[in-house]
Amino acid sequence: MSYRIQPGDTLSGIASRFHVSLGALEGANPQVHNPNLIYAGQSLNIPGQSDTFVPAPASSGGGGGGGGGGSYTVRSGDTMSGIASRLGVSLGALEAANRQVSNPNLIYPGQRLNVPGGGGSGSVSGPSPVNTVGGNVGQWIAQAQAILEANGVPASKMNAQDIALIIQHESGGNPNAENDWDSNAAAGHPSIGLMQTIGPTFDAYKLPGHDNIRNPVDNIIAGVRYAISRYGSISNVPGVVRVHQGLGYVGY
Repeated sequence: MSYRIQPGDTLSGIASRFHVSLGALEGANPQVHNPNLIYAGQSLNIPGQSDTFVPAPASSGGGGGGGGGGSYTVRSGDTMSGIASRLGVSLGALEAANRQVSNPNLIYPGQRLNVPGGGGSGSVSGPSPVNTVGGNVGQWIAQAQAILEANGVPASKMNAQDIALIIQHESGGNPNAENDWDSNAAAGHPSIGLMQTIGPTFDAYKLPGHDNIRNPVDNIIAGVRYAISRYGSISNVPGVVRVHQGLGYVGY
C-alpha cells in the first residue's frame, strides 16, 4: 500500500505506525535519497502490505489454463508496464482491457484497472516499480531530471509521474502549447510549453545552457525549479495534491 506523508512525519514514526522496520521501509522507497529529509505530500510504499489486485471469480465451466483476470487499484509509483509485468500479462493486453485510460503514460493512485485473463492470482507483495513515465513526455522528464539532479536538485523532490500529471493538465503534452487568453497573456507574458511557464518565470528558473522556453526539456527544468522553490517539491503542488485526493486539478 502507499502512504502520503503528513506534516511532522518521520520515517521512523511511519515505520512504527505501520509495524514495519525502519530498514524495510527505507528499502521499499529507494526514491527517498535522504531518509532524514522527507516532505509532506510525498508518497511512500509500505512494505509487507499487499497490492489491491482482486482476482475475478472462478468460472463455473471448468476451464483451461490461465487466470480469469480481475481488477487492480493503482498505487503511487505504478506504471502500466510495471503492473503488466508484475501481474503476468502483456502491456498491450492490459491497455486493451482499459480503454477508459485515455493516456496509458498517465495513471494515478486510486484508479481501478481491469486485469485481463492471465493475470496472477491472489495478492502481489513488495514495493512498487521504479517511478517512471513512458513515451516522449517520459523521455523529456527523464532528461530534465538528470540535468536537475546534476545541478543539485534532490530526486525526491521531482516525482516523474507528478511532473507528467502537471504536463498533462497544463499542455496535454504539447511542447508548443501557448495560452493566449488569460491574464498573463493580456499582460504580454503568455504561458508557453509543456509546463506552461511565462517568460519572466522561465528566465528566473532556467539553467545555463537550457534557455529555450519551447524546448521541452528546458521548459520542464524551469517549471520544476519554480514549483520546488514555491511549494517544496513537485508532489506538493496544489493541483497535484488535489488530483491525488480525487479532486479537480488547479494551475500552479
